[in-house]
Amino acid sequence: MKKTVALVLSAIMCLTLFAGCGKETPSSTPAASQGSEAPTTTKAPSADKLTLKLDSGFTAGTVLAEIPQEIIKRVTEASNGTIEIQDFPQDALGTSPERAPMLMAGELDISVHALSVFDQYNPKQTILNAFFMFESWDHYKACQETDIYKGIISDLEKAIHATVVSDVYLGRRNMLSKKPIESLESLKGMKFRVPNEPMPIAAIKALGAAATPIVGPEVYTALQNGTAEATESPAAEIVNRAFYEICNYLTFTAHQYQTYCFFISDAAKARMTEDQYNLITKVIKEVCDEYTVKQQASEAEAEKFLREKCTCFDIDLTEMRNAVQSIYDDYDDVWGDGAWEAFKALAK
Repeated sequence: MKKTVALVLSAIMCLTLFAGCGKETPSSTPAASQGSEAPTTTKAPSADKLTLKLDSGFTAGTVLAEIPQEIIKRVTEASNGTIEIQDFPQDALGTSPERAPMLMAGELDISVHALSVFDQYNPKQTILNAFFMFESWDHYKACQETDIYKGIISDLEKAIHATVVSDVYLGRRNMLSKKPIESLESLKGMKFRVPNEPMPIAAIKALGAAATPIVGPEVYTALQNGTAEATESPAAEIVNRAFYEICNYLTFTAHQYQTYCFFISDAAKARMTEDQYNLITKVIKEVCDEYTVKQQASEAEAEKFLREKCTCFDIDLTEMRNAVQSIYDDYDDVWGDGAWEAFKALAK
């Protein structure tokens, strides 16, 4: 009897355990299913979002001032919103000399500057802002295709820990003065405002004028109070900053062809995937090419306006070119022997 009862109890226990196991099976299936779906349902959409800062110093109301927002619009569309670029325009983060070290330190992501702001870190590039080095925009572009130019940019990128992505045309620089500049002789002793950079200072001295370094924001006042008697700027800048109100004489010298460059810091590049970097650089290059054409049209309009507002001179520049070129050989140790001759040979 006891044996029979034990057998019955044993059977009941087995049935109970079997029933319990059967109940766990359906509950474990959803759990496994939920586990496989977790990466899709719990992953935040913003996890892959890239946020970058774009800083520049374009003058408000000018054609070039439109560039940052155009880049932002196109990158946002092309990336389906996964790349966000924040705009800090009009020197909001400081002047170019103040922002340049921030780019080098990786504190800025996409930054816009004239190459000359980095001359102290890469003296070889001063050849690019030597007066009368380039005879036209096409000449400048031809020189950009040379190994000399590419070597200059490569050295700069290593020195400042940033990549030059593209550049956009700013303008050809001309001489604006309170007294007529009709010849080389006219420049003798003239207090001539220049940026505080080695090449412009050397060039103005070679022309016989008194080089007077003055920072950009102070130029208008300096011309107004007589600290400077002349300056040199692209036509669009002369109009936008109303320099023509103080100086009535404009001599079309086109002694420099200037661009603004777009840089991406190495630190920012390290945060990008290859696809993100390619997308951003492609957009920047496209926008720069388009706005170079727009800026050249704006320059033509500004020059036409200035011909109406100022007494203008289109003079033979041979004497001025020769005076400046006479100092080129002094920079062979900096630029590289034969560099300026190679650039000059490409003029058509």
